Amino acid sequence: MLINSCIFFNVTTGIDGASTLSTLATAAGWDGTVPIVMTINSGVHIRSMSSSTPSLTMNVANSVLINNGAIFGRGGNHSTAGGHAISITATGTTITNNSGAFIAGGGGGGGGAGGGGGAGQ
Repeated sequence: MLINSCIFFNVTTGIDGASTLSTLATAAGWDGTVPIVMTINSGVHIRSMSSSTPSLTMNVANSVLINNGAIFGRGGNHSTAGGHAISITATGTTITNNSGAFIAGGGGGGGGAGGGGGAGQ
């Protein structure tokens, strides 16, 4: 929907793989020129499958992200750093992380010797 020289759209299903704001907006009918207001619905996640790629890249100037869900980076493997949740590559980006929502980078992988698995009951 295009209102006041912006496109507004909601992310309503989870995304398992790195995404960019421009790609998601294009799928929602964005014309490639106006700023974007994207809302991630409650209960919806965006996550990367690689610790070397952010889960969401905000790459359109003067755009807004309203997060009611979860954006999280991929955890690192053995002795490697975890990934970023968001990368901002455009000016004028605004992010609102509403109550109950979260944005979190992935944790680093442990460097110690692997332990044994726990016993099940």
